[in-house]
Amino acid sequence: ELRRGGGAIIRTPSVGGVQKVVHSKKFAEVGLNVARNAAEKPKIVVYDVDTAISPEEFMKELLENNFDDEMTAVEFRKAVHLVTKPWSVTDGATVNVTPVWASWAHRSQMPESGGLPELPA
Repeated sequence: ELRRGGGAIIRTPSVGGVQKVVHSKKFAEVGLNVARNAAEKPKIVVYDVDTAISPEEFMKELLENNFDDEMTAVEFRKAVHLVTKPWSVTDGATVNVTPVWASWAHRSQMPESGGLPELPA
């Protein structure tokens, strides 16, 4: 995908794919600079979530089923939030949910204090 003002966006299906592209020497050999966009946060969309499940239950299940080995519940609550507005059963049978997390959310990048990192000025 081309960007205005120059450059291109390369989308990959996984974090491993991103790493493979960023570390590939082939781009440098032809004079291209490849870097991960620091402003873009990792994002997923979970389709067809049953609206009988509350946003709080959804986040609890997301942690327990996907991130339990990576971060504590406290770290998860500080790092992950829903972009999707809260929903209820009156919104229909299902809803698409978009959780986003801070770029420092991986345990190896968590601030040692356990608090939120300082934001650049």
